[in-house]
Amino acid sequence: DDDNDGMSDVFEATYNFNPLNPDDAALDSDSDGVSNGDEAQANQNPLIDDYPPVILPPQALHINAGHIFTDLSKEKLLELTNVSASDGLDGENCCALSPLGFERGERILTYPITWRATDTAGNSAEVEQTLNVYPQVNLQNNQIVAEAGMATVEVVLSGLAPSYPVVVPFSIQGSVDNLDYQIAYSQVVIQRGTVGNIEITLNEDFQQEGEEQLIVVLDPALNIGSQPRHTITVSEDNLMPRVLVTTRQQGLSVSILSKEKGEIEITAQVTDSNPTDTHIIS
Repeated sequence: DDDNDGMSDVFEATYNFNPLNPDDAALDSDSDGVSNGDEAQANQNPLIDDYPPVILPPQALHINAGHIFTDLSKEKLLELTNVSASDGLDGENCCALSPLGFERGERILTYPITWRATDTAGNSAEVEQTLNVYPQVNLQNNQIVAEAGMATVEVVLSGLAPSYPVVVPFSIQGSVDNLDYQIAYSQVVIQRGTVGNIEITLNEDFQQEGEEQLIVVLDPALNIGSQPRHTITVSEDNLMPRVLVTTRQQGLSVSILSKEKGEIEITAQVTDSNPTDTHIIS
């Protein structure tokens, strides 16, 4: 490096620079925004634009799920995202910048989203955008529970949440009064997964009031799905128990049994909202 400009004589000879002129190291011969000296240190070609554009990292995107699967169009994504690319040669707000996976327009949402920018020389850069999709919240189907029984109401998310815990507030409405039930909290906290439970104790008031309704209503500020209300009909009658029968063979739950496959395990699970009832299974 006879001129001590950071470029070796071999490098300067290869690209027709003057090995006795230290000023040519500060030049940007290919106008790609990187000096000849820096290109020499990076072992790049100072006569060709070989540096990719720089993408301004887009901010995280927050959207509500529309169902189990959420569709997002390229136009909607561009509307929601502030993203740009710059290049030493092509300048600011340049390059073919687009999100990958949207070549056919609307699609089922996958995340994170990858953005790619390509300059006129064909150099490409990619950056990921964090996408937080907040699942819908639904309540299970309505049920009938006997007075003095216990009611469990499932709160179901349509998918995994971006972060946990998920707090689901709700209120109690209907024809019941505060003396008809007991509930510990006015919100459900889901620590993981997609299901949480509301446990409600129905008090026995020893009065003939007929059927009453206790209605669980999700907070409207949530991303509510198609089932935002759950009605518990409180009955003073003795209700029929429910039985769930499962069969297992060779360690697997099965619906078709084979005598050649050995012992069969049959389990009957009885659910009865009348807490003092007893049962005989035969």
